[in-house]
Amino acid sequence: MTINDLYRQLFGRGGTTKGSDIDMAEHGRVGGVSTGQPFKFTSNVGLSTWVTTAVTLTEAGTAYLLPTTEQTDRKVLIVSNVSNASIYFGGSDVTTSKGIELTAGSILTIDSAAGLYAVCGSPGKTINILEGK
Repeated sequence: MTINDLYRQLFGRGGTTKGSDIDMAEHGRVGGVSTGQPFKFTSNVGLSTWVTTAVTLTEAGTAYLLPTTEQTDRKVLIVSNVSNASIYFGGSDVTTSKGIELTAGSILTIDSAAGLYAVCGSPGKTINILEGK
C-alpha cells in the first residue's frame, strides 16, 4: 500500500497533487520546510462568537446532546472532560463500548456544526463545552 492509497482511505480524496509523498509524510504539508508553502487544507474560519456551557451527564448510559441547546451556525466545539472518569463521544446512538473515549482531564476539539453526543459509564460526570462560530 502506498501513502496515496492510505490518504484516499483516510480522506476520500484523490491523493496528493503537489509536492512529493515524502514531503507530505515528513512535514504534514505540500512542499519542504524551507519552501514557505502554507499548510494544505487549512482555512481561517473567522470565529467571532464563543459560548461556554457546563453539561452534567446525570445518568450513566444515556446519550446527551452537547450542549443541550446548540449554537446556530457553530463551526467548532471544544470539550473538556473535568470529571474523574472517561466520557465517550459520537452520534445520538453513542455508547461506552463504541464511542470515542475522552479520558479524565483531556480536551477534544472538533469541527462540528451540530449533533455531537456524550455518554458516561457512571452518573454525575461533568464536561465543559466551548462553542465557536
